[in-house]
Amino acid sequence: MEAFFNQLSPIEIQIITQRSFERYFKAAEKILNYFKCEKCGKCCREIPVTIDRFEVAILSKHMGLRPTVFINRFCFLKNGKVNIKPPCPFLTKNNLCGVYKMRPKVCRFYPFSLLVPALWMSCPLGSKIWKYIESNFNLEEFKGFLKNSPKDPLDESIQKLFDLLVKKQDVNFESFWKRNVHEIFNPKGESGEMVPLVAFSVPLLEYVASKLNEKHEGECKGKNEEKTIDEAL
Repeated sequence: MEAFFNQLSPIEIQIITQRSFERYFKAAEKILNYFKCEKCGKCCREIPVTIDRFEVAILSKHMGLRPTVFINRFCFLKNGKVNIKPPCPFLTKNNLCGVYKMRPKVCRFYPFSLLVPALWMSCPLGSKIWKYIESNFNLEEFKGFLKNSPKDPLDESIQKLFDLLVKKQDVNFESFWKRNVHEIFNPKGESGEMVPLVAFSVPLLEYVASKLNEKHEGECKGKNEEKTIDEAL
């Protein structure tokens, strides 16, 4: 692994990381379009939300407060970052978001993590997405998807880095699954309990997003055909 990093400049490492996360966020956003939030409000009540300076400006303006007043009243600082204190002040009585259209990035992508390509399994929606991935994954389909996908100039470097991190194994179902899905744990809960995360390779999430899109298009086509038949009758 050291040899691989020694071949790259800091800028090249930054570009590879940035491209990997860009693809991750696109895939996560597409996947979330096909699943509905359970509206349990658990994440809004229990999880601090890290926000950047632009989000501070937007949210404080929405509340008619100066940014410093907003931070002092609703946030706390940790490791130099601003975090909204739970429960979120924008959570309504119906477990809806009072600032949905301007909600922070953390909320937009939840239950996907912004730090690593992973799902928070403490969230009912995260569990639902994970069950879909687990029950619908097909190795041959995935291999075909990788073969036919548009090539990214950074694919080789991203894959090489990924293989170094997880130790490349033979491509059978079990080892291939282990290479692309990893269960990790993060001490995030208020009471110190271990909150599970399931991490995925970016290509696997892109495959899932593509599979969901194909299913959606098939359902829409079926509805249109039914409508055409009804009109004919």
